[in-house]
Amino acid sequence: MKPIATLAAVVLAAGCSAAALSPKMLGLIVADARMVTGADLNRQGDSILNQFFQSQVVPDTDTRASYQALWIERNGADGPVTLTVVAGPIPPNAPNFPEEFISLDANIMVAGPPDSVRDAQRSWTVEQPLSPIAARVRRLAESYDNWFLMKKPFARLSQIPQAVLGSAVPLLKDKQDLVDAVEELSGGVPFGAVNELNLEAVFRNPEDAWAVAILARWVPGILQLQPPYSPTGRLVKAMEDFTVHVEGQRVSISLRIPEEKARSLIEAQRPIE
Repeated sequence: MKPIATLAAVVLAAGCSAAALSPKMLGLIVADARMVTGADLNRQGDSILNQFFQSQVVPDTDTRASYQALWIERNGADGPVTLTVVAGPIPPNAPNFPEEFISLDANIMVAGPPDSVRDAQRSWTVEQPLSPIAARVRRLAESYDNWFLMKKPFARLSQIPQAVLGSAVPLLKDKQDLVDAVEELSGGVPFGAVNELNLEAVFRNPEDAWAVAILARWVPGILQLQPPYSPTGRLVKAMEDFTVHVEGQRVSISLRIPEEKARSLIEAQRPIE
């Protein structure tokens, strides 16, 4: 199971009334987690932007909008492994609910590799202080309906063998510099009448942050290269108030998408050519 790509980049906008994760759910986030993503599926399902988050693995049930979902990824012996946590009222033996989910209590279910599930079962019965990454996740989950947090987001570049990429695809000469440059990437969106999307990246030094901020100002133009009649191309037309802010080692990118404007553009019929 893979966590969401989350619209390629989103977080840290003004606060909203998102549902907070319970302390016991936060306790499932291990200290060595490299990526955690989450979604309030009720809030997400009501937005036209829901279609851009369909890569998530969620229970196949008509009442899934009542769920919160959490994906916790860590590095395993043979590559990344993901624990999926679902909070909702439907028991795992309900119709259409995936059999691989195991209950931790009446409303919390998990699925993933056996070792990860066993670790979750042990953690569920023991009270312990939150890991540093869980404390960061708590702040995101309190403010955003769909969010993510990644540590060393480009670390996987050093794990991709040349045989996979093919001889015609040269590796970046300064690959390790890119891997080391970005310490953390986080993002989230509070859904509503105006959807606010933001990205925050933490770099190893202010010089790297300024360099990326200069390049980030070209993002609106790059997005406009999308096919105009594709859902993404129509969504670009609804974007407003794109801003880039630099403070020390942090770069924040934000934009706003009015719900009704996006809905009217995305649901419009493609004109006859």
